[in-house]
Amino acid sequence: MNELERPIASDWLALRREADERAREAARPLLERLAAHFSGTVVEVIDVGAGTGANQAWLAPRLGFEQRWTLLDHDPALLALAGESRNEGSVERIRRVVAGIEDLATLPQAAAEHVLLTCSALLDLLSLDQLDGFCDFLIGRDIPALLCLSVTGVVEVVPGHSLDEAVNTAFNDHQRRACLAGPQAIGHVAERLRAAGMDVQLTDTDWTLGPAESALVRRYLNDRADAVMEHETAGDIGVARWLADRLAREREGALRVRVGHQDLLCLPRP
Repeated sequence: MNELERPIASDWLALRREADERAREAARPLLERLAAHFSGTVVEVIDVGAGTGANQAWLAPRLGFEQRWTLLDHDPALLALAGESRNEGSVERIRRVVAGIEDLATLPQAAAEHVLLTCSALLDLLSLDQLDGFCDFLIGRDIPALLCLSVTGVVEVVPGHSLDEAVNTAFNDHQRRACLAGPQAIGHVAERLRAAGMDVQLTDTDWTLGPAESALVRRYLNDRADAVMEHETAGDIGVARWLADRLAREREGALRVRVGHQDLLCLPRP
């Protein structure tokens, strides 16, 4: 299977949704700037890698303009789970399109007078070539974008463990496998867009997890351990012992986890 098309589990998307929504409250200033930019217009919003529609469901009632949404994803099974969250009449229409990021230019919605590109938790799953193509698309057409919940590679677990740093390094290396951008994606995109003269603003939208998110924390820890064990160059760094210790702390209600994310807004300069 192509690494760029590795399927995302729908149960993982459901499990992380509440943490995502809580983290995204920090990006309200970006939404205010976006609303001012599109004031009085109807906007074609294209959600790339839309999955089950969580990005649309959260954003639609918080954008201060009329919207027509296109949910774009290469996985038809995920798109089939996307609900029609029209929310307070702000959304005129929702379309689902089975396609990848390379197909953006072929969408008739992308040629509209007012277009917004958005995505959530996607950039690190793309290759650097895909990111460059995406940036070129935005720059060439002067299209605003709101790129949400991109991981930064920074993870803090309290109380600490002697293997935390080794696990985090191996996990981030795994995320860069097969030419994927991994945690450098958000910085790469910001640099490319700024260099082209676009107005770029970044906001931290970190997950902060504790005992109230125990199911998500357990899944997150297990998935990290699985990724490290899959990573060929990691070697035996003791990840099984690390996981057992971390899960034991979680069962005690003693574990706190901060996972770094950032949201990016880019607007064409006047």
